[in-house]
Amino acid sequence: MTRYGGIGRAVNAVLTVCLAGLAGLVPAERVYPSTVVVLQMNLCNSGRASCFTGGRAVDEAAAMVRRTAADVVTLQEICRDDVLVAGNPGGLGRVARALAEAHPDDRVSVHFVEARDPETGTGYRCNNGELFGNAVLHHGDGEDTYGGWFADWDVGDEIRSWGCAKVVVGGRLTVCTTHISDHARVTVAQCRELFAMLARLVLPARRVGLLVVRSRAFDVLVLAVMGVALVVLAIIVPTPG
Repeated sequence: MTRYGGIGRAVNAVLTVCLAGLAGLVPAERVYPSTVVVLQMNLCNSGRASCFTGGRAVDEAAAMVRRTAADVVTLQEICRDDVLVAGNPGGLGRVARALAEAHPDDRVSVHFVEARDPETGTGYRCNNGELFGNAVLHHGDGEDTYGGWFADWDVGDEIRSWGCAKVVVGGRLTVCTTHISDHARVTVAQCRELFAMLARLVLPARRVGLLVVRSRAFDVLVLAVMGVALVVLAIIVPTPG
């Protein structure tokens, strides 16, 4: 549960570029505004890591959402009550409430995916007892949501999660968030897994009998994008030892 260092920031940039390129392959069915404000933040709010600020990051994140009037917000290393609180109006935590305040005439959706404890297989917890994980927040219409856990993780660490939401904000977008390891071998393994999952989510498909078929052109393009991304990762991630 460390903040993204140089490797993490570079990995996040590569993932963002790849996702944006893939999402652009999906045709919109109607005309939407040309600008979508996407706000990405790692709050380091578990209480377990040295970057923990005693909850100040949550207040700062809420203020940033209001200031930017973000359409979509992706969050890592948060506690569930930062975005979802059953007893609050609308069931929203502080950051999600800020999004609702920025878009008072629209509904707000939260897709939270907790990390898992490798010893118990249950949800990993913040020090305050809340579930720990990542989230995608957006206003406007939503379609399907997806989430899961990486097959590879660091020894002694949580099993890290990923989450995606298909949203209708400024067009039809697939928005994903995750918290990638900063250890070279695990970073590359998790990126491979994530790219494969993204390809399944965003490539147009048509059903033929019991099969889902994607066009050869899209397959070639997505494999090319993934290949370039992996080459970039191989360059920027140092070799252990």
